[in-house]
Amino acid sequence: MAQGFITDVFEDGFEIHVDEGYAYELANGKLSFQGEGWSREVWGLIEYDPATQATAYGSADQWSWGHYKELQVSEPAPGILRFSGNRTRRKPIPGNKLIFRFGRRDHPAIIISGCTDTVVEEVTVHHALGMGVIAQNSEVTRLNRFHVTGRTDTERVFTTMADATHFVYCTGLIELKECLLEHQMDDPCNVHGIYGRIIRRVAPDTLLVQLMNRQQKGVDIAAPGERMSFVSGQTLLTYGTAELTSVHKINIDYMLLTFKDEIPSDLQSGDAVENISRKAKVVIQGCMVRRNRARGFLITAAGEVLLEGNTISSPGAGVKISGDANFWFESGGTQSIVIRGNTFLDCNYAYPSWGKAVIDIDPEIKDPESAGGYYHGQIRIEDNVFRTYGKPLVKGHSVAQLIFTGNRIERSGTYPPHGGAEHVLELKACGTVALEGNVTIEDPIASLLIAGRPVSWKVEERLVVEANHN
Repeated sequence: MAQGFITDVFEDGFEIHVDEGYAYELANGKLSFQGEGWSREVWGLIEYDPATQATAYGSADQWSWGHYKELQVSEPAPGILRFSGNRTRRKPIPGNKLIFRFGRRDHPAIIISGCTDTVVEEVTVHHALGMGVIAQNSEVTRLNRFHVTGRTDTERVFTTMADATHFVYCTGLIELKECLLEHQMDDPCNVHGIYGRIIRRVAPDTLLVQLMNRQQKGVDIAAPGERMSFVSGQTLLTYGTAELTSVHKINIDYMLLTFKDEIPSDLQSGDAVENISRKAKVVIQGCMVRRNRARGFLITAAGEVLLEGNTISSPGAGVKISGDANFWFESGGTQSIVIRGNTFLDCNYAYPSWGKAVIDIDPEIKDPESAGGYYHGQIRIEDNVFRTYGKPLVKGHSVAQLIFTGNRIERSGTYPPHGGAEHVLELKACGTVALEGNVTIEDPIASLLIAGRPVSWKVEERLVVEANHN
C-alpha cells in the first residue's frame, strides 16, 4: 500500500499528492508502485478522514476493483496524480488522505496452524501484507493485549493488508482480551468454519467435495472420526449428519469424503458439508476496534460466543453474524451469542457497503421466510450503549430467538443520516423477539419493522412478538 492526500476535486475527478517515500510509475495509462525487486499495479483507492483517522463518511470501496478500472489516471506534475472518470460516484473531500491499494494478502504477521494452547501476548504489529494473526485448525488460542496499530512517529493510516485477526475451524477456546485493532484494511476479527461444496455422490457412502473460495484452497476441513453435517445450499439448514471414516485429498481443490454410514438420499449437488466436530467457544473482552476499513467483529462460530465490554467503531456493521454457502463459504450457524456491555460508536456510516445496521445478522439464504427453520439460535443484545448518528441498530433474519434488553441509545449527531434503513430494529423470518428495559435520551418512541409489519414501540417498555407472523 501507499499513501497520499487529495489536493483538488473537479467535476469528474480529483488530484492526489503522493507522500514522499513511495516510488511509482505511470505507463500506458496504468499506475504501478515499486519496491525492492517488485512492481505491482494499483487496483483500488480508499479515502480516509484526517480528523478521525478513519475511513471517510460514505466512501467505502467506491474506487476499488471494477470501479477503479472506470478511472483514467495521468500525471500533470511530478508527485501529482490526476484521476478522471468519477462521474457516478461521490466526490472525495480535499485534504482527505488517500490509500493506494496494490498488494495482495499473502504475508501474514503470525500464522498459527495445527497448534494447541497458543498464547500471543504483549505483541504489536505495525504492518503486514496479510492478516495480523491467522489461526486455523488449532485448539485453544489466546490473544492478550495483541495490538495492530500504526507507529506513533508516522502519519500512515494503514496497518495490515487484511483482517487484524482471523480464525478458521479452531476449537476449544478463542480468546481476545484488551486488544487494540485499528487501521487494518479489513475486519478486526473474523471467526468461522468452511463449507465444502458437494459436487456429486460417487458411492453410497462417498462424496466428491470442492473447496470453492480461492482464499481457502488446500485447508484441511475434515479428518477421519470427525462428524460432518449435510447442509442445504438453498436454506443453509442441516438435514443430516454422519461420521467420517476416510478423507482422500485429490489436490488443493477436491477431496473424497467417505462416511461410516450411507449418506442421506435427498442430498443435492450444490449442497454443502460442514465439520461440526470443530467448535470453538469465543470470548472477546475489553478490546478497542476502530479506524479500519469494513466491519467490526464477524462471529459465525458454532460454539458459545461472548462479546463483552468492548468499544467498537467501524464504517460498516459493528457486529456481523452471517454464514454463506455460495461465495465466501464461511460457516456456520451460531447457537448462543451474548453481546453485552459494549459501546458502539457511530458504526455503519459507510452504509450499505459493509452492513445494513450496527448489528447485522444476514445469513445468505435466498428465501428465509420459507426455509422451514432458523439458521442462528439465540442472540442476546443486552446492556450496551449505542452512540449513533442514525436509526438502524439491528437488522436480521433467520434467528430462533433475539433478545434486546437494557440497552441505551444515544444520538451523537456526528454524521448526517445516510438515508437508508429507517427502523431501529428490522427483523424477519425469526422466532421470538423480546425487547425490554431499553433507554433513549431523545425520542422514546422507536420504529420497528418485524415480519414486514411496522411497530411503534415505547423503548423502555416490554415487547414480545413472534416475528414469523403474517
